[in-house]
Formats: sequence, C-alpha cells, structure tokens
Amino acid sequence: MKRHLFSLLLILLLLLAGCQSREVNNTTSVLGLGVDWKSNQIETSVQMTKPIPPEQSGQQTPFVTVSTRGATLSEAARKIFLSIPRQTIWAHSSTLFLGEKLVQRDLGLIMDLLTRNVEVRKSSLVFITQGFSTKEIMQSQTPLEAYSCLGIRDLLQAQEKQVGIYVPMKLGEFIYRLSTPGIDPLVPQVTLEKQGDKIIPTLKGSAAFRGRKMVGSLNEDETRGYRWIQPQTIQGGIFIIPSPIDPQKKVTLELIRSRSKTRATVVDQKIKIQIEIQAEGNFYEQNSTGAVLTPENIKIMEELAPTHLVESWDNVGLLAGSSNAPVGRIMVTLDVTADVIRDAVQKQADMIISHHPVLFQPLHAINDSSVTGSRILLLLKAGIAVYSTHTNLDKAKGGTDDTLAELLGLRDVRPLAGNADGPDRIGQSGFGRIGRLSEKQSLEHYLGKIRSTLRAGRADFIGDPAKEIRIVASCAGAGGDFIGLARKAGADLFSTGEVKYHEALPILDGEMALAAFGHYATEQPAMNRLIQHLQNSINALQYRIEVIPSKDYGNYFRRLGE
Repeated sequence: MKRHLFSLLLILLLLLAGCQSREVNNTTSVLGLGVDWKSNQIETSVQMTKPIPPEQSGQQTPFVTVSTRGATLSEAARKIFLSIPRQTIWAHSSTLFLGEKLVQRDLGLIMDLLTRNVEVRKSSLVFITQGFSTKEIMQSQTPLEAYSCLGIRDLLQAQEKQVGIYVPMKLGEFIYRLSTPGIDPLVPQVTLEKQGDKIIPTLKGSAAFRGRKMVGSLNEDETRGYRWIQPQTIQGGIFIIPSPIDPQKKVTLELIRSRSKTRATVVDQKIKIQIEIQAEGNFYEQNSTGAVLTPENIKIMEELAPTHLVESWDNVGLLAGSSNAPVGRIMVTLDVTADVIRDAVQKQADMIISHHPVLFQPLHAINDSSVTGSRILLLLKAGIAVYSTHTNLDKAKGGTDDTLAELLGLRDVRPLAGNADGPDRIGQSGFGRIGRLSEKQSLEHYLGKIRSTLRAGRADFIGDPAKEIRIVASCAGAGGDFIGLARKAGADLFSTGEVKYHEALPILDGEMALAAFGHYATEQPAMNRLIQHLQNSINALQYRIEVIPSKDYGNYFRRLGE
C-alpha cells in the first residue's frame, strides 16, 4: 500500500511541475513598468527583453518598450499584453516609473491595481519622471548597462553609497506612506540630460507628495537634508564643508554612518522642530595647500564628526604640544613611556597618537619629581605633540574591542555594553563584544590557538579544559567590570586582558569560563589597524605624512623561568 501511495504522489508531483513549466523560447522578461497621463487617458509602458540572434549581438538594442493607452490602468495594460506574442515573466521587474502629469493629477487613478496586482512587485523602486514621459525615460540608454530600467535602478543604488543624496523608495513603502495619514513620501526624480553627443537618464531632485498628489520638488541639497534626518542609521555618501584653514577652500568628508534624533515642541502655538545629527566620517579630499592634519585641525575634524563615545571620566584629545605645529611624521603607540618618547625623538616624529592617555590623573606641577611630569618635559623639549584616543577607540566600530573580536574568530558580533554616558546614538558601538564561533571547540584547544594568535605570553583561565564553548564574549584590556554582563548574555567564555582577583571569584560559581591573555596582548593589535587607517586617510589627501609604529616593547611584565 505504501509503495502504491508513493507512486501516486510522484505522478502528482510530476503533473504539477508540468503545469507550471514554460517554454523558454516563448517568454520575455519585464524589466520595468511606466504609468503616465496623456490625452486624458492612462498611458502604460512596459520595457521587456528582446531576443537577438548571436550574429547580431551588439548591433541592436536588447530591449523593447511597448506603450498603449486606456481609460484605466487595467485596460491599458491589457492592450499591451494582447499585442505581445509571448508570455511575460515579471520576476525581473525592479522599477516603476510614474509620470509627472499623472502624479500631479491624482494617484488614485492607478493605486488600486498597483496595490492588488500580484504581478507588480512591491520591492520595485519608484521613480517620478521630470520633464519627459515615462516612455521616453524607458526608451533611453544608460552608460555601461544595456537595459535602461536596470541602469536607472543601479544608478540610484550606487549613489546612496558614493554620494549620499537620494533615499530609495520601494513600491510597498510608497503605498504605505500614501495610505497613512501624516506620512507623506518623497520619491527620487529622473530626467534626461545631454552629455556630449548622448542623451542619458540622470537623477534630479525628489518629488514631494501630500495625500495622493505631488505638490512640489526638492533639489539635491534639500534631498540630501531629507536623507540626513531619517531615523534609521545612514551609511555612505560624501559632503563638502569649508576648510578649517582657508574658508574659501573646501574639504570633502566621507560619511561612515550617521543617525538623527528629531524632537518637536509647541512654543507660542507654533511647532518648533529640533533635529540633532550625530555622524562619523573620514577625510576624503581637500583643495587647499595648508597642513590640515595639524593637532588643532584634527580636533576640528573631530568636532565636525563628534567623538561622542568618550566616557565622562576619560581624558582624550590633544594632551600635550602646540596646536599650530606642522606634522610630517606620526608615531602610534599603546603607551607613552620614556622609551617611546626617545624612540619618537630618534625617528623624528612630530606627533604621538596613543591609546592610553599620557595625562590621566590631575597634575599639580609639571617637573621631574614625578614620572608623568618627566615625560611631559621630554615631550615639550623635543617639540612632540601627543594626541590620545582611549574609551572612544575601545567602543568604536573597528576599534580595540572590534579588533580583538575578529582575532578571536567571532561571528554575528554585537556590543556587550552600550554607552556608559547614555544610549549609543550610532547603534553599532559600545564596550566589549559578544559573538559565536563557527563551531564548538574545547576550552583548552581554543585558548591555545588564541594565545598563539595574540602572541600572548600567558593564558590564565578558570574553567574545565574539556568544556565545549561556542558563545564568546570579550573585552580588550581590563574587562573585569563586564563579567556579569557576559554571564547574563549567555556566554560560554569571557576573554579579556586582565581581571582583579575578586572580580574573578564569581566565575567559580557559574557555568561561564574566563580567560585573561594580558592587557598588552589584547589591545596592541588595534594599534596596527589604527596605523593603517591613518595612513590610508592621509594618502587619500595626497599629503607627505608618514605614520609609523613605536618600537614594540612588548608586555612589560616578565615571569621567572622565561
């Protein structure tokens, strides 16, 4: 009986598969849909792939755009498909063009069909045509892309990362905003412009809606501003500001990420909106000839991209030296010791960037009666400036904690703790990290492998060597304060640089293991990444500034018998 039942199911599956099959030579793929208003009728345009014989490849346009009109969208669409001798496949349709005349009239003329028709993909990107019909836009040709609908789609997606002006609008989101009171969409506009001897499509501002009608447009600057105030994290793009040296010149900054917070209040029966934007960025280009990377100008750039991750008790920034001194060589180090200072003097460094602040506790006098005072005197005598980045580098994306998590082989990494001084506004930073290994490993095997990776002279641990681990939390440097958070997060192992005796005692009463590889071993790898990041940024500015490491003095502690 079971054999007969299996045979029957197999026959049914084959019959069902046959019902869904299509003859490839009798199909065409829809790449984009256009809807416009012309002569008091709905004009519908569809761009489809066109089969071309191999011997004619490159000689013909590989697509065809078909347009018809009707009293309704469904009538116009039906006329198109009655004139096409092939079955249409909508799986590749990724763009929807709406004509300027149509959206200024009333989108209610077409929204019912766009909402309910399963063939119209809700993930399609929406564009409003400006100055040209949807048919003309779809018949145009884009550089480096044979199909204009795909080329315009790729143009929008590429600019989001490279330039950062437009906010893509998908059809599903467009419909939701149109139907939700108080939420009006802003949609990128596309037009045609002459470049050389060719007419090509280009993005030009955004169409603003109120209800079901387009009521105006925003230019590129206004559209960029709209993108900046989006509540979600914004990544990618560049923006231009006056040079801190010569306001008549310009500096280009590359946006890494930003997030805004909008607060509305009513004052004297008027609505007052306060918008706060926190952003992180890099130097990208400058067209002045001054030394932008002087200590003071680094401070200015950080004010433009605020280092809000610094803890209130920390001491970072330009801690020693002249703010007007030119910089030709930068030395990066974990600690500013007398040996490091002498190394900087010998290598003719003008500036030291350190992780641990050279000044941390308050000084009542700068003289040679204290270790810190002696170091400051050495720096001042040599004319070497010191800039320190501490807790902000620990928590930052790509900082000390991120670097350690990468070396630990963690996946799906997230911060273990947020900002101690308030919620993290960027959303991707914080103290410590937690993630998972690609596979379970014994504690002893894993610790031996990581000790080798970190080149650590020690691997002190608490836990059963045979214990299998998968979820690992970490904190570079001294991470004893985060043991409780790691246990609460379900970590099998907490890896750090060092912990105090009494901080480690709770580990004895729980399931989580603990490993300490040394403060230096867990933080020094981030210095190598910092060197590379600084050198790349400086090279992009075409400055003759060299970034070098300090001499590797290694872990200052030694053990008997080693």
